[in-house]
Amino acid sequence: MSDASGTDTPKWTDEPRVTVESYADSMDRLRGYGVPKCDRGWTEFRPNYVEEQGFSLANVPALLELIRAAQAVDPDEEGSEALDSTSMHAWRVLGQLRATEAVGPLLDILNTAAANDNEWATDEFQYVFAMIGTAAIEPLKAFLADRSREFYARCPVLSALSCIAQSHSEVRQPIVDLFIRMLSEKTDFEPEMNGFAVCELIDLRATEATDVVEHAFAEDRVDEFIVGWDDFSEELGVAGTGIISDRPKPRTPLEALNRFFPESEKEELEPPDVFQGRDSSPGPERKKGEKRRKKSKRKQQSRSRRQNRRK
Repeated sequence: MSDASGTDTPKWTDEPRVTVESYADSMDRLRGYGVPKCDRGWTEFRPNYVEEQGFSLANVPALLELIRAAQAVDPDEEGSEALDSTSMHAWRVLGQLRATEAVGPLLDILNTAAANDNEWATDEFQYVFAMIGTAAIEPLKAFLADRSREFYARCPVLSALSCIAQSHSEVRQPIVDLFIRMLSEKTDFEPEMNGFAVCELIDLRATEATDVVEHAFAEDRVDEFIVGWDDFSEELGVAGTGIISDRPKPRTPLEALNRFFPESEKEELEPPDVFQGRDSSPGPERKKGEKRRKKSKRKQQSRSRRQNRRK
């Protein structure tokens, strides 16, 4: 975007202008780290970007612009891998700086990343927000409640709130209360999101949520492909009131998934029957089924990540 003089203006007009020099300087400082390690050592300041490279809050605008640039690049374009690696280091720096002013822009970036299936961002941003801490809570809550945002951008935001609650005992109860409200019958959160909320309540050892969680399962407001009532009750050692003991339980992930689809959509989850002369071309219904299966796979991966966090 350019103004009347032809000078580039920043996308977020409330952010300081990013100069070419500051952008290049941030990139040069991070390029030497190479491909980021696939661990969370950076959350414990290994490496310590702030001390090793002298980053400060003055570098936040340039770091944000670097991350945006990586999101905008075609993955097949030459040099895109190096830019991706540098952008990952950049958001890790923002976490180590506890850059509260970066929360809003990072949420917008996360939404774009989720739409583009950028799993690095959706996996790591929760820890960036967790490092920033309690100052991130209100914008995270607003983002989580905004159904216009990408579902798989809101999931790491849910996890970030849980991580903050685990690190800051003074905000644990308000965040637990938020998850409990999500599961109440008066809200319209997706069954999948409610499933992830139950996972976080398990991580938070929130036995005070037992009654609401049990009723949410009894009323089919939780996706049991993500977590089941037995997972909650056994992990936390609670018995509940028994209101769902006689309810038929799904025996397979596919059966659990089918609980939330009307009969007209269940056929999409079955493999095409080529022996009955069905058209195998990728028509609208076939594409719709493929999208549903892709979503199911991502839910399974997300559940696996939640389980790994509890180990």
